[in-house]
Amino acid sequence: MKVLYFHQHFSTPQGSKGTRSYEMAKRLIDHGHQVTMVCGSGFMARTGLVGKSENGIRRGIVDGIDVIEINLEYSNYDSLTNRANDLFLK
Repeated sequence: MKVLYFHQHFSTPQGSKGTRSYEMAKRLIDHGHQVTMVCGSGFMARTGLVGKSENGIRRGIVDGIDVIEINLEYSNYDSLTNRANDLFLK
C-alpha cells in the first residue's frame, strides 16, 4: 500500500522534536508499505534531508521514507485564511 502521511512536525531521532510520525512511517515500511511524508520545516526538527530547498521545497529519501519538506512560515496565531495563503500561495 502507498501511504501519504501529512505531519506538521516530522523529525528523525536526531532532532529535538517528537518522533511519532517517523516511528509510524518506519513501522509501515517494515510491514511492506511505501510512505511519503509531507511536512513543514520546523525549528529544532531534523528531517534528515540535506541540501538546499528549491522553490521552498526539499525532497529525499530518509531511512526509506520519501520526505517532502515544505518551508512554511506561520504562527499558531495566524488565522485560517493566513495559513491557507501561506500554503497555497508559496
